[in-house]
Amino acid sequence: MTDIPWTHSTDEFDKMWAPALSTDKPGPEFIPDIIETMFAHQLRQMKQYREIYVAGSPAGDPVPHENHWGRINKPTTQAALRENAGYVVEELYEAVNLLKNKPWKQHPRPTDVDEFREEIADVWHFFIQFHIIAGISPTDVFEQYFSKALENERRRADGY
Repeated sequence: MTDIPWTHSTDEFDKMWAPALSTDKPGPEFIPDIIETMFAHQLRQMKQYREIYVAGSPAGDPVPHENHWGRINKPTTQAALRENAGYVVEELYEAVNLLKNKPWKQHPRPTDVDEFREEIADVWHFFIQFHIIAGISPTDVFEQYFSKALENERRRADGY
């Protein structure tokens, strides 16, 4: 089995944080973990939406109460996971529908890259929300991903 291919952030990413790290400007005192930061932001958004739902939003509440997060056997948690999975798929389809160039087309059409990226960002919002509702942390994702990746490497080596 191979080792995990640890990587470094890009120079562009590091430069985003350099002014805050080296001056008195407001900002983090460290270079943040990207995925942890995305989870923390989504969690904050989920709590803000909860305030709207509690205040009587007619749209209903697609997120179960925080006490149910991670409780996979609860019907409300399962329903919320199904709903969020649907949103992930819906947003992926919205992104894919922007890709109009087929191999057989004679006249390629330009793709709106900004719109495509916006749809992918929507996918991440719902995908991260799915993880939070399921009680899966970024560390859990990392551990499960590499556990499965290493198993797949073993299978390939064994001729699976």
